[in-house]
Amino acid sequence: MGRAFSLRFAKEGAKIVVVDFVKETGMETVEMVKKTNGHAVFVFADLTKLEDAKQAVAKAAEAFGRVDILVNNAGIQHMGTVVETSEANWDKTMATNLKSMFLMSKFAVPEIAKNGGSIINMASDAGLIGNPNTAAYCASKGGVIALTRAMALDHAGQGIRVNCICPGAIDTPLLERGLQELTQEQREAWRGRVKVRYPLGRIGKPEEVAEVALFLASSRSSFMTGAAVSVDGGLTIQ
Repeated sequence: MGRAFSLRFAKEGAKIVVVDFVKETGMETVEMVKKTNGHAVFVFADLTKLEDAKQAVAKAAEAFGRVDILVNNAGIQHMGTVVETSEANWDKTMATNLKSMFLMSKFAVPEIAKNGGSIINMASDAGLIGNPNTAAYCASKGGVIALTRAMALDHAGQGIRVNCICPGAIDTPLLERGLQELTQEQREAWRGRVKVRYPLGRIGKPEEVAEVALFLASSRSSFMTGAAVSVDGGLTIQ
């Protein structure tokens, strides 16, 4: 989804800072943006670490002179109940999915406050209604929604709007990696449930989420802050 966001925002004229701890994929995204005549730079960082997050924001401000929009999109998912989830996987999930947003926002807010802007946090339907067999992931995404609301209240006076997106299942490598942790029988059962559980009868595409992120980043959503926007094919309205 981060790649889809980068390409869609660049199409609207935004200058993009791609932050990733995998250099190859980060650079691929930068090159894809450049091929569309967009502007992008790559910053290598582990956003679960304070100094890396601090440097990522500093390099963004240095590259383009200002920071207007932050999309907090780092995320992982491990399958398992609280009984099955290891402490290491719990800690890694919380660090990646929630702590990274705290750290990036900590350093981005003062930059964004100079001119006003928007922060978009990636939550999940799992933070709204819960999903089976993903205890750590659900807990982290519920935390993202609560953090979004707190930030919206704290920074509205600085001209910063803070919203989050709650996607349902989206066709991404993250989803595929999660499915690979299941047995073949469990994967087939999951795919069968999608058609039953989702009123639109399918999972989403990263580009569909990117359109919502673009809306939340733009002046078209100027009276929205603290919102948790569902992009889930109707899953959570049932």
